Amino acid sequence: MEMSPPTIPFFWQPSLTFTGTSVMGYNPETSKVKSHFDTWDSIENQGYFASPNGGTPEGVTEILKQIFDLTATPDLETPNYAVLRRFASYEVREYEPFMVAGTAGGANSGNAFGVLAGYIFGQGNETGETMAMTTPVFTSQGKMQFVMSRSFTSPESLPMPRQGTGVNVSEESGGVYAVLRFNGIATENAAKDAEQRLDDALRRSGLIRAADSPSSLAQYNEPLTNPLQRRNELLVKLEGFEKGKL
Repeated sequence: MEMSPPTIPFFWQPSLTFTGTSVMGYNPETSKVKSHFDTWDSIENQGYFASPNGGTPEGVTEILKQIFDLTATPDLETPNYAVLRRFASYEVREYEPFMVAGTAGGANSGNAFGVLAGYIFGQGNETGETMAMTTPVFTSQGKMQFVMSRSFTSPESLPMPRQGTGVNVSEESGGVYAVLRFNGIATENAAKDAEQRLDDALRRSGLIRAADSPSSLAQYNEPLTNPLQRRNELLVKLEGFEKGKL
């Protein structure tokens, strides 16, 4: 379930996401629902506004955490995904396949962003076609990828990169990923810390990271964005996730 608070006073337009289970009691005599109770995956104590142990009510804390998440997502096209589960510190998402232009490493790898920008702005492709900006930018194992518009449905539909640019086009197959969001400047150490926190959270949840699957760092914002508002995400692919048990 997703919801958006009113723009006044929430001018930064937060988006709230909850997953869980709705339990309904049915009265067969009246054919009406006699009770309704929701549980959220993101909290352990399911009393939203009161904690039986006298601590901070988890439900209220979760709502406030999402409302005051100030990370900003640019108004650009992104890969399609569905949130399958939202836990306290991360989400499980199912991504649809999408096209990417990526660096192949080598001589131009140190200027990967500029090389890929040249490709989408026309200088780096054979037809000179200009393509729309999208978000996020993915990096993994020293390689960078730009997401291509959904108007491109196969690698063959994308303009051919110019020879010598080190750009290749391909399809990311999608799948089920665990995703941890963090703000700030996405340094190598920040990404490693996010990956460790995500791995620890997966172990607590009993979910399994896909073997030999490297993590990916997704960065959504331009470099001049206030670090407090930068949306960064660390993604790892999952194996054996049973959607049928949702």
